[in-house]
Amino acid sequence: MSAIVDVFHGLLDEVRTESSSMEIAVGAAAVGAAVLALSGFAGRIGGSSRSGVRVGWCAVRALVVSALFVVVAVQVAGSGWITGADAATLRWFVDHRNGTATAWALVITELGSPVGVVALAVIVSGVLAWRRRSAVPAVFVLGAVGFAAGVSTMTKYVVARARPPAVLHLTAESDFSFPSGHTTGTTAMVGAVLVVFVLTRPGYVRTAVASVCAAVIVATVAATRLYLGVHWLTDVVGGAVLGTAVTLIAATFAGLVVADSRCCPSRRSGERARPSPGRRISGVPVPRENEVLSEMRFRCPRAEQGLRGSRREGVRARSCGG
Repeated sequence: MSAIVDVFHGLLDEVRTESSSMEIAVGAAAVGAAVLALSGFAGRIGGSSRSGVRVGWCAVRALVVSALFVVVAVQVAGSGWITGADAATLRWFVDHRNGTATAWALVITELGSPVGVVALAVIVSGVLAWRRRSAVPAVFVLGAVGFAAGVSTMTKYVVARARPPAVLHLTAESDFSFPSGHTTGTTAMVGAVLVVFVLTRPGYVRTAVASVCAAVIVATVAATRLYLGVHWLTDVVGGAVLGTAVTLIAATFAGLVVADSRCCPSRRSGERARPSPGRRISGVPVPRENEVLSEMRFRCPRAEQGLRGSRREGVRARSCGG
């Protein structure tokens, strides 16, 4: 771990002088937003119905969001331009504290803690596995949450950012500040559940409503961390970006696995794959289904009727002359 941290510290020292400028931050955000918008538009036209195309655009989005997180991390490590609003934002939350809001903030922040997120992820995963009769959604959600926690912990040691002054803390925190582990874990869990929901219940209205709900949950947890005085604004922004990147990476790998299983069904069943109609095997063409029906129409009308009936009713066609 120490060797990895030293390598990243060396890399930060090399790029710190240029990467903390406003031009780098604004330019990276503009390019990232443009690529994300282009991928979203291109994914809905052309060959968007093919799973390979969807996985490819998901990989592009994961790469772009990951790059944006790196830019934010480098800016924070070098006290760059984007950290200019940190102090003012924290001061605003501290000035608007009251007893009721503090009580709610403590409850929400406990639910969004690493322990709370893992517990909620286990419960949600169990429900998804039971409803879908498959362990795949559960593995996807738990994997995204675990991966996000690991990357967040490593990034904390790499950036090594100090938290706000302890006198402002309303809850005890002792580790490094960037990124916010609460925001990262919540974003990863909510994002993974959102991906499962969109894939199983597609629709523009459902997707829009679910996305808004997910954003509200993440924003609420992030606001509690600022309210309690234990994070800077860029900490929670970085956590949200990191959680989104992890979700997209997990979705990309899940899409690759699903696409591979669909292309190679024999790997799942252990059976020999059937030849595709119309192809040649050892020089002999495999007849298509309509060709078989045409041939049977002249030889045995009852067999043709039985075969068509089996497709509609799911019963085996009876042999001719039975």
